[in-house]
Amino acid sequence: MPPRLKGLFLAVVHAGHGAAADNTAKRKLLMSNVGALIGLVSLLGYDIVYFLSGSPAALLAVYTHAPCYLGFLLVPVINRQGHFFLASWLLSASAMLSCLLPMLVAFGTLFDHHYYFILFAITPIAVFQRGHEASVIALALFNALLFLWFKTHGWAPAPEILDLVSPETQARLNTMLAGMVLLTLAGFFWSFDYFTRLSEATLAALSMTDSLTQSANRRGLAQSFDIERRRATRTQSPCVLALMDIDLFKQINDRHGHDVGDRVIIHVAEQCRQHLRAGSLVARIGGDEFALLLPETSRTEALDVLARIRHGLETTPLMLHGSAIMPTVSIGLTQVQPDMSLDAALKAADGYMYAAKAAGRNRVAG
Repeated sequence: MPPRLKGLFLAVVHAGHGAAADNTAKRKLLMSNVGALIGLVSLLGYDIVYFLSGSPAALLAVYTHAPCYLGFLLVPVINRQGHFFLASWLLSASAMLSCLLPMLVAFGTLFDHHYYFILFAITPIAVFQRGHEASVIALALFNALLFLWFKTHGWAPAPEILDLVSPETQARLNTMLAGMVLLTLAGFFWSFDYFTRLSEATLAALSMTDSLTQSANRRGLAQSFDIERRRATRTQSPCVLALMDIDLFKQINDRHGHDVGDRVIIHVAEQCRQHLRAGSLVARIGGDEFALLLPETSRTEALDVLARIRHGLETTPLMLHGSAIMPTVSIGLTQVQPDMSLDAALKAADGYMYAAKAAGRNRVAG
């Protein structure tokens, strides 16, 4: 699929995800948007066949699809606005009308289109959000009754439709019926698989992210360290690991409380991200302890970067309730060697960090 078309497709299927409350809501939202796309494709397929037939009754069936096209197109738009319940009803109504109206004005039950109502009785389960079970049950019962009524009583097609019927036409439309059912099932199976992959990727990212600072955690650091160490060995480029600790952090907690302490930790992480260049990594690996991974960076360049971080913290106080809190940090750094493990690199940087603290804090050593 061309990148631009793929981007448009993903934008449609993700419409409204930002307003969804949880993963279940997001999954149902994805189903709703995919269902609207399937509805559009189904209508186009049938309308091409109806149009090519040249029958006035078949052309009238095409015209009855106009509100259904509009309904399917509006589903992602309404979902994007957060009106999930309305979008689910619009999707269900558009699907039902796209089948019912052509049957009433042209085809009757001649081509077994009433079997679609079985599908429409089931799909609301996949698209309606929790708390709307009454709508799901109502739609299931209504579609089941429609199917049973048409199956029992039938509906005569327009007379001219009978003149068009041939074994080839019958086979073509029955094949389309089966094909559209398979397309619907394939779309929903794809939606389940796609959402599962999204959930797995989200969980993987969360497992490597510190929840307080949204920076990497120890696991995320370990993965990046292994990648960058191998790259540095392969390209013979320098790589630096630094260990940073907030000075006198316990006093900040004791004086201002743990909530303020958390804000200080977030402030330090933001300052690090602001001054690190692209490709570098900040990771929170302890209460007030951070590791900074600087690939393709020499010791001299790293000292300059770390000095900017330290200076930024000195000159950018954290303002809380009218009071300025100005944390400082002590930083130790080490050059990553080809055969060095993460633990060994952290131990080396830790030694320099404590040397910085012993020398008076608020400085870089290494």
